Amino acid sequence: MTVIAVLLAAGAGLATPLDTAYDMMDALTRADAWAVMDLLSADVRARVDAALEGLQELARQSPAAASDLLRSSGLGIGTEDLAGMTSEELLDLVLRRRRLSFHFSEVEREHVTMSGRRAEVGLALLGGDSLHMSMVWEEGAWKISGSRLLDRALAGIGR
Repeated sequence: MTVIAVLLAAGAGLATPLDTAYDMMDALTRADAWAVMDLLSADVRARVDAALEGLQELARQSPAAASDLLRSSGLGIGTEDLAGMTSEELLDLVLRRRRLSFHFSEVEREHVTMSGRRAEVGLALLGGDSLHMSMVWEEGAWKISGSRLLDRALAGIGR
């Protein structure tokens, strides 16, 4: 059993930027906010955390203003729901309540450009669409630092 654990751990460390791009596509298809957050760079996660903290602070300082903002957001939550909420829970609400659905066509071509601790991934999809993701090497893995796809997923939480 320990040999299998070592092999799995070693395999996890060998993930490429392309693997990370496919992992993000899979996480978004499943609307798995926790997996999405795990794939984000520290900078992007900090922006998501800051958006949540801003909402929580607004709820403490001006509950009426926070209530109006939350009502207009369409998330279906009140100020009391913000207390103790995690960034993953907020992203989960955004994905589910805004009914953001991500369905990707088959990938026809892949392109990866790497320079030091940075990578750019381009995926040409069947039908002419394409996806582009910027990545950075952090915490022993490739993390997504930007993309239009990411912008769409995070749009409902102040990004």
